[in-house]
Amino acid sequence: MTITTNNNLQSKVQQGFTLVELMIALALGLILLGGVIGVFLANQETNRVNNVLSQMQSSGRLSFQLLARDLRSASFTGCGNNIEVVNVSSAFNVANAAWANWVGGVIGFEGALPQVAGITPLANTDVVRLMYGAGNGVTVSGHDVATSTFTVNANPLLNGLTPGTLALVCDGNARVAMFEVTAATAAAGVTPPLVQHQQGAGSNVSGFLGEPLNSPLTIALGGMIMPLESVAWFVAPNNVGGNSLYRAFVINGAEVADEITSGVTDLQFEYEVLVNTNPPGVWRTATNVAADDWERVIGVRATLVMDNGNAMSANLNTFNYMAANRNRMQ
Repeated sequence: MTITTNNNLQSKVQQGFTLVELMIALALGLILLGGVIGVFLANQETNRVNNVLSQMQSSGRLSFQLLARDLRSASFTGCGNNIEVVNVSSAFNVANAAWANWVGGVIGFEGALPQVAGITPLANTDVVRLMYGAGNGVTVSGHDVATSTFTVNANPLLNGLTPGTLALVCDGNARVAMFEVTAATAAAGVTPPLVQHQQGAGSNVSGFLGEPLNSPLTIALGGMIMPLESVAWFVAPNNVGGNSLYRAFVINGAEVADEITSGVTDLQFEYEVLVNTNPPGVWRTATNVAADDWERVIGVRATLVMDNGNAMSANLNTFNYMAANRNRMQ
């Protein structure tokens, strides 16, 4: 007997995937893809934060390099570190301007802040004003009080003492005076180099450098004449809707401000005041420094806060710096 097999009854081999298997595979793929995306986003955020930190650190480092130079130089006159400034004469026509008021070379402000270079500083921040003699300067070899003329040992034009420059002169008799250079000449034949400080409508109120104003004062031989730096550091709104750190200085009898870095939200200062004969001193804020104690400031501590635009820890965007006033140290 012959047996016939029906092919339709033969077992069929299963091929491909079921819908359930495809859905499981798709879910696992989504999980893996989500993990990859999460790692990518985390790395991107880390990179962004690192870039912000790098920019803040660069801005903070640059700011403190410039600020430190001014802080360490404050009150320097060229006639010794411990000179007692007993006769400071501000002979400028703008003698009432803050940048022409010596006050020991260091003075700070907080609370009610003065305008600087026509700019109102940001509320609740601090301002510091620093004055000092800069550059190499020249040595006084003679002083004709009647003609308001110094004879000096070197070409004043090559030492920053050009006409219109604000200058500071001091001698070994603990006398210091500030004036504007009205004329300066190099040596010519037998004529030595000269620096003049004559009275003028756009320069000095008086050709005399003594105090009270318009009193004759002879600077002793060996005195030093140096360009005068009068600078101020402060935070103020900028023209793009943020806040910036500014350094103000004087050009042609007017104060102008340079933007040092943007993204600064706060600037605070503390001052180390010498209360005994030797350091250390006592740290005080500007409002707690008596008027007569600014000449006893031997150190300044600055705190700069940057705007990082992110929810970062405060210790990441806050920079601290302390500088000794080397001209007040024993």
